[in-house]
Amino acid sequence: MIKQILLISLMISTFCFGEAVLERKIIIPDGKYDSYYLQPFQIFVSGDDKVFILIHDLYKLFLYSDDNFKQVGIYKKNNIFLGGFMENDRLLLAFVEWPERYTYSGVNIYDVQKGFDKPAKYIAIPPKSQSKPVDKLLTVQYTSDNYCVISTQETFFGVEAFTRYLCGGYAIGYAKPYFAKIEKNQMSLYKEINYGGEKYEDFEIRQIIYGTKLIHCLGKRHPKYVSQGVLPPDSSVVLYYAGYNPEERRIMQNGNIYKTISDPNSYDFGTVSLNVMKDKAFVAFTLHKHPYSGLLDGNIKQTSSDIYFFESDQPANTIKISEGFLPNVKFDSKGNVHVLATDSDGRLFIIRKDKDNKWTDKQFILKDVKISSDFLFKDKYIDAEFDKDGNLHVVYPANDGNIVYVKMKLD
Repeated sequence: MIKQILLISLMISTFCFGEAVLERKIIIPDGKYDSYYLQPFQIFVSGDDKVFILIHDLYKLFLYSDDNFKQVGIYKKNNIFLGGFMENDRLLLAFVEWPERYTYSGVNIYDVQKGFDKPAKYIAIPPKSQSKPVDKLLTVQYTSDNYCVISTQETFFGVEAFTRYLCGGYAIGYAKPYFAKIEKNQMSLYKEINYGGEKYEDFEIRQIIYGTKLIHCLGKRHPKYVSQGVLPPDSSVVLYYAGYNPEERRIMQNGNIYKTISDPNSYDFGTVSLNVMKDKAFVAFTLHKHPYSGLLDGNIKQTSSDIYFFESDQPANTIKISEGFLPNVKFDSKGNVHVLATDSDGRLFIIRKDKDNKWTDKQFILKDVKISSDFLFKDKYIDAEFDKDGNLHVVYPANDGNIVYVKMKLD
């Protein structure tokens, strides 16, 4: 018995630091997923501390709950996964039907606890909108059905499009965000979100969350590519935040978070993370600096990565808080703000903002995270949540290729 306890303690110390590890499980073994097409992880903790984990690659969706791991069978080529969300302590999964190419007929919402035999709700897409892409479904509070759909579409400006056509070219669209309300299981027509940017620019939304009254958008603004896909030499890329009130159809808060000259051969934005508390947005992001083109073929040890932090009520105060990769903003049950990130050795650490608005020193909590070129640009491929008792739940890919879930109590 003593030997078994010592063996378990040795295994835990191999993966973790001094924190009390309450649980550690391999939820997806190596080889059961396609690491190249792996999408951002999602972990949810309900009010009664029930844990749900969603992991998917290009064609498979995996669900972990009730200590069971299974592949969701409805995730097929004619169903595009829009994401999962908690509603009244129940996990709901949304899929858009895609029966024909470039045609979206409706959205199915499944209640995980009730199974996948039939959807808990079906949202019909009107014929005029069926050719428009559906990017995300959000839970909101101002519609009768408590949902809205977000779409990124190309906007064409008439004079420019007509001029290019006369010159033998083609019209160039500008990516802009749109939303549609859901009322009585029917989606309305799309309306453009006036996010406060320039007319002739793309707005590439990286993350979007609904708070109390606002839709919080985080993305990159940049001018449209010209001259066969080449940006002007002095073109800038701006990490940009906008808080949009869909009921009043206007921006309530917005700002440029960080501006840099576009030079992907030397530096570029890495992972971005957005979280919201009472319609106040918190953003953590990285700026990668590397000495050559093609980071995915290089050595991460030669890449420096600074972590910056932004709060929506302090739009002119973007600050560097640490060095590291893959930051993730989280809140504990007391409302404290934490940022999780890794170093180049695959050690996961956490820092916390104290009452004096200063950031604590790094507290390392895991040391077997796979931090390699395959995963470097996967937004939130490590995800975590606090439960009501302050325990931290983490899901991440380990160095041995397994995807692992850990529950721990921090000091």
